[in-house]
Amino acid sequence: MKIMVFEGSPNKRGSSNLLTTEFIHGAKAAGHLVQTVDAAHAEIHPCTGCIHCGYEGPCVQKDEMNRIREMILDADMRYWLLRAMMIIGHLRQWEWCLAQAAERPR
Repeated sequence: MKIMVFEGSPNKRGSSNLLTTEFIHGAKAAGHLVQTVDAAHAEIHPCTGCIHCGYEGPCVQKDEMNRIREMILDADMRYWLLRAMMIIGHLRQWEWCLAQAAERPR
């Protein structure tokens, strides 16, 4: 199984990354292929609200999202850490992009 892991905390020594790292170790030990995206340090530009991605095709921003979108679509499972039922850190700004990327055909 291909698993896509999103890390959202910029604190590499924090508890969020510790939990994510343990998930990755367990998934790999079980024989799964794991790909990781560091949302806190990825080059993703903020949404301009142009809605191009929802109606006319790929996002107009020239950043890493197109590469990440392909990884999202190829994955069998996606994992991101929820803390107190909230998406953490930099993943919060990705919510719209992730939703659009998953819904649009290739």
